[in-house]
Amino acid sequence: MISRLTACLGLATLWGFAGFAHAQPGKPPVKMSPGDLAPKSAAPQSAAPQSAAPKAAQKKPDEKAAQKKAAQKKAALKKAAAKKAARRKKKRGAKLCKYASPIHEHLIIPGENVGEIAGRYGVTIKDLQRWNRRTLKNPNRIRDGRTLRVCPLIPPRARYKIEYTVSKGDSFSRIAKKFSLSQDELFAFQAGKLDSRGKLRAGKTVLIIWQDGEVIPAFAPESEKGKLAYSARLRPQNAYYIKRPRNAYGTRSTVQLIAKVFERYRRKHKGPKVIMGDLSKKGGGPLAGHVSHQDGRDVDIGWVFKKGKGSTKRFVDADAKNLDVRRSWALVHGFLKTEKVQFIFIDYDVQQLLYEEALRRKVSKTKLAQWFQYPRPKARLYGIVRHWKGHADHMHIRFRKQ
Repeated sequence: MISRLTACLGLATLWGFAGFAHAQPGKPPVKMSPGDLAPKSAAPQSAAPQSAAPKAAQKKPDEKAAQKKAAQKKAALKKAAAKKAARRKKKRGAKLCKYASPIHEHLIIPGENVGEIAGRYGVTIKDLQRWNRRTLKNPNRIRDGRTLRVCPLIPPRARYKIEYTVSKGDSFSRIAKKFSLSQDELFAFQAGKLDSRGKLRAGKTVLIIWQDGEVIPAFAPESEKGKLAYSARLRPQNAYYIKRPRNAYGTRSTVQLIAKVFERYRRKHKGPKVIMGDLSKKGGGPLAGHVSHQDGRDVDIGWVFKKGKGSTKRFVDADAKNLDVRRSWALVHGFLKTEKVQFIFIDYDVQQLLYEEALRRKVSKTKLAQWFQYPRPKARLYGIVRHWKGHADHMHIRFRKQ
């Protein structure tokens, strides 16, 4: 009992002392509660949530800054890659060719005319004149031994000269076929030294022949892969039937050219509807059933048939019996005259029908030499209109890059 009383008195004394511990002279004493004397170690625990909030607030700006830095780095890498690609493109191409290819120097050989030179590289006579303003003012006057600058669409090949001695049993046509030449080409190569194609003497007559070798490495073709960033859809028209609307997307220039040529065909020739095959799918890229048709510059178009022949729903092989040659030539001619076509793949036998129709329509041989592979052998890569297996039932047109 006494010990408890002693403890209480001691605690009371302590409270009394603490209550006046902070008193100052001339001022009333400040009383303190027992809680004011509690250990101060609890204070940091209560302050912890207050310091955690600023740290969390600081973390979010740090994350945003890191994301922004990563995005900037990615953009810088993309920009550097684009610059590298542009430098590589410029290194490959020439300014005259709009960096699409290097300049090729073509050596004019005996018997060549400007149409044949254009056809050899898949370009037009106007292209050659634009690239050779000084040396080709008059395209009808070109001299052997001079050179012409060309931006080729058909990869150029190394060329070499052969002196061929006629053997027993040789004929002019057989020799031409043997070297994948037309008879006119072979005769022109002789530069007037051969009086007649029939006067060949075995062991004595020597013919000059120019042959093509391998593709020049600097002009090796690039990949066909592509995409269609800004696509336009080919709209329906009375002149054609769209076979697969989901694959009727092309570049704006491609769609405009097709519509323009078909509008003229419908208005001037009043022909039946033609099947419009695939262009590209929306956005481009690989298209099932095709190697090309990836970047909106390709289109498959069916033939114009005689009344009661062919079909308006599917492609049909063309021949002399069912093909409306006049209207089909008008359609092909319409695309060639735009001078925006890189090539047209057409079966060799159908080429012959169209070529002969063009001659009947008084198209000059110089123009035809510029456009057609025929009458050169089908193995010869030549001209804008070229043979390709599987194109008897339609033509495949590729337009130039605009």
